[in-house]
Amino acid sequence: MHARYDRVLDTRLLPSLLPGGVFHFLVSEYPEGDPFALDVQLRARNKIMYYHGTTRVLTVQLRIGVTGVEAKAHAAEAYVEYPGSRQQYCKLMRWWGVGDAHAFRTAFLAYLPCAIASSDSRYYRNRQEGYWQNRLCVRYGRRWTRADEWLVMDRECVVGFNHAKERETFYSGIKMPYQRVKDQLQKADTAQWGRPDGKAFGDELDLLAINRSGDLVAIELKHGSNSSGIYWGPLQVGVYQDAFFKVLGSIRGQVRGLVAQKIALGLLPADAGSLLEASLLTRVEPILAVAEPNDRSKAWNMMAGVLSEMGRANTPQPSLPLRLARIRDVNNDPSVELSSTPAVAGAG
Repeated sequence: MHARYDRVLDTRLLPSLLPGGVFHFLVSEYPEGDPFALDVQLRARNKIMYYHGTTRVLTVQLRIGVTGVEAKAHAAEAYVEYPGSRQQYCKLMRWWGVGDAHAFRTAFLAYLPCAIASSDSRYYRNRQEGYWQNRLCVRYGRRWTRADEWLVMDRECVVGFNHAKERETFYSGIKMPYQRVKDQLQKADTAQWGRPDGKAFGDELDLLAINRSGDLVAIELKHGSNSSGIYWGPLQVGVYQDAFFKVLGSIRGQVRGLVAQKIALGLLPADAGSLLEASLLTRVEPILAVAEPNDRSKAWNMMAGVLSEMGRANTPQPSLPLRLARIRDVNNDPSVELSSTPAVAGAG
């Protein structure tokens, strides 16, 4: 098995993105207004992706060309169909060389706010999972402080393999005990748990972080309105925790490399270097994060039932126990309340 987590950029490209580099604006300049509207992440094959909630409004791919570093801007064709971003889209979507850096910056900064404004409201402006995913990535990413519970280092996180068959074999063994719990509950009481829909657990974790203790953290994020997502959440995050823990020995260096590169680029603060240096990254903590939780929701009692069935079925024990993070907005800043076991509220 050849597991990897390769999301760093080619080091030959870095000078153009560092402070003083001709393309530094790609990782340092953001639209004015909402500070959480845009989240910037590094991706495999020398790509930089710009997320507005659960949609990507822009991808920039870098390469070494004949005359130096070149950058290609790309976005979904929907943004050329929206009247509010059509003109800006057409100006930006092409290859740019170092000699075009000034014009590239102008087109880049003109396009982003138009694309954000044109995006479907379901991705961010409805203030549900996409909105909170961006908020957590920005607040605990480039705005992280030493007092914070986590340093969020990446989002939409997938363990990579050389072949699809290798990925399928790896995940089938991991998912089986968790799927069995869900199937058993639904078989025993269809009225309460619903009919089996045949939908397997995925392989894309919402957020990957490092906690104060130097552990890797697998965070699955749900909005408080998503009841089924909340009560099935322990199973889903269990799959991700197991997956990352099983390959941690193979990917630890790549995880460190990604964090170090994001610090160098300013996508994470310089202070995060001390946390990275002190982090052993030998364990993976599973976190089910619920944004704007409804404390009277039936989801909490149902979650307790899922956890009980997981215990009865002897699902794999994580390297660290599952914790629940209830996240609320307090004075325009996320406030995280952690508990080692989900509190069971009244079924209002």
